[in-house]
Amino acid sequence: MEERRNPNRVDQREIRRQLYLKRKRKHQQKQLLVFGSLILVLILLIVLLMRACAPVAEKKPVETKPAAPAPTEPVVQSTSANVLAVGDILMHQGIIDSVRQSDGSYDFSGLFASLKDDFTAADLACACMETILVENENDTSNGLPLYGTTSSLAPAIQAAGFDVVAQATEHAYDKGLDAVRFTKSTWNGLGISALGIHDSEADAQTITVREVNGIKIAFLNYTYADSETVKAREGYAVDYLESENAIAQQIAAAKQQSDIVIVFAHWGEMTTYEANDFQKTWAQFFADNGVGAVIGSHTHTLQPTAQITGANGNTMPVFYSLGNYMTHMSRYYNMLGGMAELTVTKDESGTRVSAYRLVPLVEVIDTTGSGFRFYTVKLVDYTSEMAKSHQLDGTSVDNIQELYQAIFPLEQPPAESNPGESSSAPDTPSEPDVPPDPSTASQSESSQP
Repeated sequence: MEERRNPNRVDQREIRRQLYLKRKRKHQQKQLLVFGSLILVLILLIVLLMRACAPVAEKKPVETKPAAPAPTEPVVQSTSANVLAVGDILMHQGIIDSVRQSDGSYDFSGLFASLKDDFTAADLACACMETILVENENDTSNGLPLYGTTSSLAPAIQAAGFDVVAQATEHAYDKGLDAVRFTKSTWNGLGISALGIHDSEADAQTITVREVNGIKIAFLNYTYADSETVKAREGYAVDYLESENAIAQQIAAAKQQSDIVIVFAHWGEMTTYEANDFQKTWAQFFADNGVGAVIGSHTHTLQPTAQITGANGNTMPVFYSLGNYMTHMSRYYNMLGGMAELTVTKDESGTRVSAYRLVPLVEVIDTTGSGFRFYTVKLVDYTSEMAKSHQLDGTSVDNIQELYQAIFPLEQPPAESNPGESSSAPDTPSEPDVPPDPSTASQSESSQP
């Protein structure tokens, strides 16, 4: 009997056949994968071989520019300058006669010899010139009411080491405009800056600036004027302490052209030892307008120094009066003067007067020879021998030191330089030696009779 086929029975042969075909397909896929991989490896090897055999192009270095440095503020190197100033040079007839030579010429060198080393050592040395210069000897007048000094004095002032003269005084116009112009020309020819007087309107608009050690210092100079002053008819000839607006504009212009401004002021009441309201008011005005320092003259007596605070918090030293440097006035208190020394410093914080002091001076009128011999020394170098030879009463070392200490009570008077002199207490001064009461003192600039 033929066996019937069960449709639900699994055909083993078919299963085996399908498994065989499946394995065959996998094997073929593997072969294809291996073959493909071999082809890919071969291609890579060919590419690498071609690269290895190809010439290598030389690579040029890439130029790189250094980065620009970041902008920085310029560094201001610290620098300083020493400025020195002495008081009034007032040429009385006695001084002129003492230096006149047998041939009619003049030798003024002795007036400055004792302190010449100080003047020449300073970066800028300044003097307050009380009188105007005249071209014609016949026009000289060396006493009140009008002054005119021989121009032979000018080369001696230059030779002594001075760089600047303050010419604005109540006597600047005593000889008129021609003398002002001659004086300005004379100083210019010697390389000396003449302050406070002008030979033209254009010159009056020009600020005097001297540069030393990289510091630009502007100088201004003003004088008081009263009813007895022979005042310049020309508005430009002499600079007066009058218009605050005009002076403020000058100061502003000077500040734009310089690092610091120094003002010379001819002011105050003669034969007084303290600043008056006029001086103090103007000093405050200068401080408020940013002036660096003020140096005063005119009183013919030494006055104190002070430090004033301006409107912007700035500080300004003021020497109210340096007294006389050279004169033939008739009282011992006219013989005590001062020399201002200022250190001007410029650095990253700005420019300012970083130090200042007053060095007391004594004028000596020596009578040991056949005539007078005029010279000035530091108080520390003033000796009893000099005092004994002095023409004026009351000029003992003790009296001069007492006067100085009365004006500067917080300072010790300089000791006498002669080691052989006694340091005993001063004798009680006699009546002529007592410093005058400012309310009763003579205000005259007249010379010794």
